[in-house]
Amino acid sequence: MASNSGIKEWWRIRAAVRGYANALGSTAEEIAERLESEGVKGIPGNAAECAIARHCQAVVGSEMAVTRLVVRRESIRVYCQGRRMSIRVLLPRACSAFISAFDAGCYPQLVDRAVPVLRHAGSRPVLADS
Repeated sequence: MASNSGIKEWWRIRAAVRGYANALGSTAEEIAERLESEGVKGIPGNAAECAIARHCQAVVGSEMAVTRLVVRRESIRVYCQGRRMSIRVLLPRACSAFISAFDAGCYPQLVDRAVPVLRHAGSRPVLADS
């Protein structure tokens, strides 16, 4: 059985991630502007390295217990040290809209160009600039 302090930590981290997501912005455009103003860049289509995942890792991931974040279109999964189960936090619509637009290439200023971005051509991945 989980300890009372472990349960409190779970709720605290969940609340921090939910608060983070709600504070990003009320539209996809506001979120993009905020991330750009803070110099955040990410990799489209990469759940662990997209712009929101990198920003959230920097903000909330500084918690000693947080080992990894995975951002999907509708939720963030937080993996913590010593826990088998992840913490799932549903994202507000603005975040989901931003993620869809970012993955579709609508915010090129937020793409990390230092890392080659792959797209799929048929069954094989190719560099996006090819």
